[in-house]
Amino acid sequence: MKVLHYKNNNVESEIIGRITFNKSLFTHRNECIFILRKSETLPAFSNLYRGILTEENLSISVKGSGVIEDSSEYHEGDIVLLTPDGKATFLYENGIDSNVLFITGKCNQRCLTCPQPPVNKEPDLTNVCKEIIKLAKNPTYFGISGGEPTVKKEKMIEVLRLLKKKHRNTAVTILSNAVRFSDTEFCEKLAAIDFNELQVDVPIFSDIPSIHNELVGAKNFYRTINGIYNLAEHKIKVGIRIVVNKLNYARLPQISEYIFRNFTFVSQVAFMQMENKGLAFENLDKLWIDPSECTASLSKAVRMLEERQIPAFIYNWQLCLLPADLRPLATDSISPWKKVFCKECDPCLRKNDCPGFFASNINMHSSHITPFGMYNKDTEIGFQSI
Repeated sequence: MKVLHYKNNNVESEIIGRITFNKSLFTHRNECIFILRKSETLPAFSNLYRGILTEENLSISVKGSGVIEDSSEYHEGDIVLLTPDGKATFLYENGIDSNVLFITGKCNQRCLTCPQPPVNKEPDLTNVCKEIIKLAKNPTYFGISGGEPTVKKEKMIEVLRLLKKKHRNTAVTILSNAVRFSDTEFCEKLAAIDFNELQVDVPIFSDIPSIHNELVGAKNFYRTINGIYNLAEHKIKVGIRIVVNKLNYARLPQISEYIFRNFTFVSQVAFMQMENKGLAFENLDKLWIDPSECTASLSKAVRMLEERQIPAFIYNWQLCLLPADLRPLATDSISPWKKVFCKECDPCLRKNDCPGFFASNINMHSSHITPFGMYNKDTEIGFQSI
């Protein structure tokens, strides 16, 4: 999540509110954190807001006030958590398609590729998720994530029921290892919510159970497979995610073949570069491989699926590392607040089209990054053809 800092005036406890620049009394002030720009005057009845952030160090007595350097990072409709330590955490960003409801940090696996290691203790996050749902204005998409969200089965169902009640037409994707969906009763509860557009995305690391189990840190391969079948039986859409790494890249075509043979019903398959954080960072020596070395295997795997009419996508992969026929499948899936480019990308003419890098990957990336542009005989840079 994007985090900014502010100077605390009198934020004495946590405040969650929807950002607004609107001074109207009809903006549900009791739900909002008002942003006061430089040279503006404080609105009347300002004490009705949940909080106030000002661009100038004004002496105001409103409870929940603080000072920010620049209001341009805040947008109408964003949902922000203010804490007494001077942090403004963006729980929801208006206008983007990567907003997530974080159900829990706990997990029933310990994946070697996990960028966010599971926790043992945490506060109940259900009320935070519910508050985001209540404050959000016309969201188009929500991800449900963790940890593993199904570890808190009843809490997750509770959050999803509220989401359906408040935002019936919102698309929802649950990121899950599907182990708990091997419980038929749980699948029935999820199906009963009857979302207009719901999908569960499940990581499959290999077609060989022992490799999958090694990568997830648990002997769960067949429970995951049963979970996928249960979801399909209850008419819940399933997507497959494959995190490409040194242990599985050579078998990408075989994984595609396994998916076709066993899961012809899946709505899509996504091949993903790893985010080098958390457990993934701890296991870099074991897992990391230059993405350019995966190209041949990736191409074969993608084409195998497409020939069989299973949609394939490529996440977190830089355009210049893909052959021309795969570039249309590259999806801009990295959240804006953690998307960056390396210095080699500076002259590239296709940066606006490129998925870029995770910020955590910038110090460990392919040695074959080559910018797109017109060839210039006066330089030593051989740009790729657009």
